Amino acid sequence: MTGNLPPGWYPDQTDPSQLRWWNGTAWSEGVQQPGAAASAGTALPRTDAAAYPPVAPSTPPVIADKGGAVGWMKRHKILTGIGAFVLVGALGNAVGEDTPTEPASDVKALADGTAKSDTNTSSEDVAAAADTSPSAKPQPKPKPTNPYGPQPTQQTQFLDIASNAKDQYASASNDLKAGAALSARNDAMCQLLGSGQVAGWTGTVTTLDSNGDGYGIVTIEMADNVELGTWNNAFSDIMDDTLVKPGPLLDKLLNLEEGQNVRFSGSFRPSSDTCVNDSRLTQAGSVDDPSFIFRFADVNKL
Repeated sequence: MTGNLPPGWYPDQTDPSQLRWWNGTAWSEGVQQPGAAASAGTALPRTDAAAYPPVAPSTPPVIADKGGAVGWMKRHKILTGIGAFVLVGALGNAVGEDTPTEPASDVKALADGTAKSDTNTSSEDVAAAADTSPSAKPQPKPKPTNPYGPQPTQQTQFLDIASNAKDQYASASNDLKAGAALSARNDAMCQLLGSGQVAGWTGTVTTLDSNGDGYGIVTIEMADNVELGTWNNAFSDIMDDTLVKPGPLLDKLLNLEEGQNVRFSGSFRPSSDTCVNDSRLTQAGSVDDPSFIFRFADVNKL
C-alpha cells in the first residue's frame, strides 16, 4: 500500500489517533496529533490515508522500513522488553511473598555452617520443643541399689561412723592424731550400739569355712572394706566363743553360699578397752579395713 503513497502525513498504523510522516519511501520516527497537522495546512485525517494531501515539515526525521519488517521488530522489541520487565517484577513479588526472610542471626548461622535444618522454625519454637522433649530435660540419676540388701537405720549409722573415721585418719598430720581418730570411732560406735546386740542387719557372705573341729567360720561384708565375723581359730576364740558349733545355726549356714545376701542378728564382742573388738593387727588396718569380731545368733538368706 505504501509503495504508491505520495509523501505526506497519514494515520499511524499502530495508533490511528496520531499522524506519522511518509516521505515516499519510509515512515518517520516522530508522530503528530491531527490538530498539529491541520495547523500546517492539512485537513484532519480520515480512515482513508490517501485522501489527505501531503504537507512536508521543515526537516522530518526518517527511518528505514518503518512500516515493514524492521519497523515491526523494533516496535515489538520495545513491547517485549516492557513485558519482560513487568514479568520479572511480578515474579519477584511472588517470590518475596512466598519465601520467608531469614533474620540476621540465621544469616550468620549459614555463614558459620550452623544453619537450622528447618528455616520456617523460629528460635522460640526450638526452645519450646527443647523444654517439652523428655530427652532434652536432665534426667535424675537412678539411686544406686545397695548390693548388701536393705539396711536398718542403726546399721547405716554404724557404717557412717566407720567411713568418717577413715577420712579423719587419712587427714591426720601425725600418729597421735591418727590414734585419736580411731579412739573417737570406737567411742561413737559403742554409744550407738549400747549393749552390742543388733538384729535385722544385712550383708553379703564372704567366708563360709570351718576349723579342725568342724566349727563354722563366717564372715559377712556390710560395706566396702567393712566386715564382721567369727574368729578363724579356736585359740583366738577362747574368750569370745564366736565359732559356730553344731546345731540349728550351723545347719542354716550349710545351706548358704558365699556371695549370698543375708539378714543376721547377734552381738559385737568387746576387748579390754572397747566394745567393738577388731581382728586386725595394725592401727591402719583397724581403720581402713576393719573386721569386727561378732557372735552370730541367727543368719537367714534374703
